[in-house]
Amino acid sequence: MRQVEFLARDLLPSNMNHIQPFLFLGIALSVLSSCKPDKEVIHPEYRALVESVYASVTVEPEELYQVFPASSGVLKSVLIEEGGRE
Repeated sequence: MRQVEFLARDLLPSNMNHIQPFLFLGIALSVLSSCKPDKEVIHPEYRALVESVYASVTVEPEELYQVFPASSGVLKSVLIEEGGRE
């Protein structure tokens, strides 16, 4: 079995050998210049912030105690204020 070795310059035509260093340099520069990350710059500013939240809800207690009269009848007057004690 015969071994054959090829070099990169053997694959190029003879008039292309002098372009090879410039080609390598061009590829290397394009790769290096495309690898730097783009940085987004944000500048803070003072201004009034307005945010409104609207909701339609019904507030209900967790526990509810219903009061029933001991006897039925019509109430003539209320002798105590709402929320007051005896």
